[in-house]
Amino acid sequence: MALTIEQLLTIKAAADCGSFSAAARKLGKAQSTVSATINNLEQETGVVLFDRSGRYPTLTEAGQGIVEHIATLLAQVDNLEGKFNASAVGIESELTLVVDAAIPYDFLAPTLNKFYQEFPYVTLHVEHPNLDATLNGLVSEHYVLALMLTQPNYPDELKFHRLGNLKMAEVAQAEHPLCQIQPVTFADLSSYRQIIFSPHGRNLVTAEYLRSSMRLYIDNYATLIQMTLDGLGWSVVPESMVAPLLEKGELVELLLESYPHTKWEVGIDLVWSRRAHLGLAAQWLQRDLSSRSANTSKTMVSGHKALR
Repeated sequence: MALTIEQLLTIKAAADCGSFSAAARKLGKAQSTVSATINNLEQETGVVLFDRSGRYPTLTEAGQGIVEHIATLLAQVDNLEGKFNASAVGIESELTLVVDAAIPYDFLAPTLNKFYQEFPYVTLHVEHPNLDATLNGLVSEHYVLALMLTQPNYPDELKFHRLGNLKMAEVAQAEHPLCQIQPVTFADLSSYRQIIFSPHGRNLVTAEYLRSSMRLYIDNYATLIQMTLDGLGWSVVPESMVAPLLEKGELVELLLESYPHTKWEVGIDLVWSRRAHLGLAAQWLQRDLSSRSANTSKTMVSGHKALR
């Protein structure tokens, strides 16, 4: 038995409208056509979908389960049709956006919400590769766009747009010895274990004082913060990620002797290949992210959630 979309639509309309005549009006067909379609399907399958003993046909128990399944199938058909229509006008079916794990989700959320209003059928991949993989992927055009922490020298093949700054903080657990000797010198930092977010490594701009010979590398910010709370060492983290812990006093921001009046900030760049042909969805993402640069710093500081 080969079901047709027309048969499924007819059954769904009859169930939704409560009568074959109302379903016919909705579908723009004759009532006899609707009745015949349903009758023929019931005879072919041996399954009674509608109880016709009353004034209006009602779904049988079997019919209820089948109509639920039909609704799911028709929704998938709509999605498939949307995919075809999007592809016909040059909209990508899939798109990958690289986002550094340090960037708060609160910054990206408004863009994603608007993106899916504009491009509901585009499958978006949000990935967090390390720096080398990100740069190589952009150069090779495996990745289309990347939100990443500023680098001093990008390959010639890449272009970037500066979005703003992300505040970083040097923190330790409240009972850590470094919290007892503030302000802290670079020599003090080097005397205690540093917990380092391994995808960044030593690639953060102005990280010249990160010289501790005792290091613990971890590739997950949530685990890094927990390790810091456990007193395993001090760490450098986006201030927005630990703001609640700083407010509670569970973590303490270290005051650096050499920077008494300066916050350490790293830039946030939107990066893409000069040679890349950006599809309509990628172009939209590029424009929307770039247009939000004026409020980036405020957003970066206020958000407490990160993409990780």
